[in-house]
Amino acid sequence: MQDGRGNRDEESEWGSIFGLPIPIRRLRWHFWVFGASVTAMTGVNIAARLAAAPVLRWYQIPPAITADIIPTVIFCGVFSPISVEATAMVIAAYYQREQRRKQRVERQKLLEEHKKEREKAQTEGREEGREEGREEGREEGREEGREEGRAESNAAWREWLARMQAAQASGEPFDEPPPDSNDA
Repeated sequence: MQDGRGNRDEESEWGSIFGLPIPIRRLRWHFWVFGASVTAMTGVNIAARLAAAPVLRWYQIPPAITADIIPTVIFCGVFSPISVEATAMVIAAYYQREQRRKQRVERQKLLEEHKKEREKAQTEGREEGREEGREEGREEGREEGREEGRAESNAAWREWLARMQAAQASGEPFDEPPPDSNDA
């Protein structure tokens, strides 16, 4: 036989009532509750009969006890499956609620861990970004310095060349050294 989940259980775990296959482990609860209900109701009925009845002779006691057996069995036959199923539903609802709570807590933990990892990555990324920015700034500063140096050197050469050409045009001797020779 297969249960509702498609699992094949052993034949010994299944019973049959009116030709309907029923898992025995599920039937056990019904029988226990039914038996306990019948026993309790019969005990209550016996106590009530004996307390309410006049003094009975020994041969009157069995009919007094068994007089309410049929209504008791019918009541317990209806009551026990309902009570078992109601109890199973309550327990299942509680179990599902606890499972959802555990999943929620687990999800919350995962979200917190993910958030911490993201913050850590952002912090590391910021530090890396800052370092890259500093390095780029240094490189840009060096390049600007080189450009300024070239511009100054070119300006010095243009001025020297203009002075040299002016001296040659006027016929004066020009003995000023070129700009590069002053650096040494």
